[in-house]
Amino acid sequence: VVFKAKDSHGSFLRYYMLVAIIALASYLGIKLLVDVLCMPKIISKILVDGLLFVISYRVQNKLVFKKK
Repeated sequence: VVFKAKDSHGSFLRYYMLVAIIALASYLGIKLLVDVLCMPKIISKILVDGLLFVISYRVQNKLVFKKK
């Protein structure tokens, strides 16, 4: 289990902050592509969430679950 260690409280908070930011970015990115660029919803969802997946992975490696 990832968050069981005594010093994982900071990682827990950073992870859930990242989840909230990614969810908001997903919503706003899809809304922008659909409303402003008239892109189909499914294409917008694939593009935005694919990009956010890569960003989330990199942030998790560097900030959330960083080694001391």
